[in-house]
Amino acid sequence: MSNLIGKKASRELEAWTDASISAATAKGYNPTEFRKMRQRYGTLEAMRLLVTSGDIQTGFKRMQEVGLLDYSLEAGVLRFADEFGVFKRELKQAAAWRLRLLEEAPDVEPNRHSYNR
Repeated sequence: MSNLIGKKASRELEAWTDASISAATAKGYNPTEFRKMRQRYGTLEAMRLLVTSGDIQTGFKRMQEVGLLDYSLEAGVLRFADEFGVFKRELKQAAAWRLRLLEEAPDVEPNRHSYNR
C-alpha cells in the first residue's frame, strides 16, 4: 500500500484531531484545507500528505502563530505514530524536523524550507 487511504484512524486520534480543529477555530484559524483533505482522504492520509509534503504549509505556521503547536498535525503524528504503519518512521522524522525548524527559526516563511527525505 503506497498510501493510507481507507485506513481508519483510532477513535482517540479522530477525537484529538477534532479537538485540534476546534482549538484552532476558537483562536481564529479555520484549517479549511486540512478539513477538505481529511474528508477526501481520511485523517491518516491527510496528515501523511501534509507532514511529508516537503514544504512548511501556511496552516502549520498559523498553528504556531495562535500558540497551538501542541495541536499541530506534526504533534499529532508524534503522539499517534503507531497508527501510521509503514510510514511511521518517515512521518516521525518529518514531523520532528518541522517542529525543530519552527523552534530554531520561528519567523520562517511558509513554503521556504523543504524537508529532504
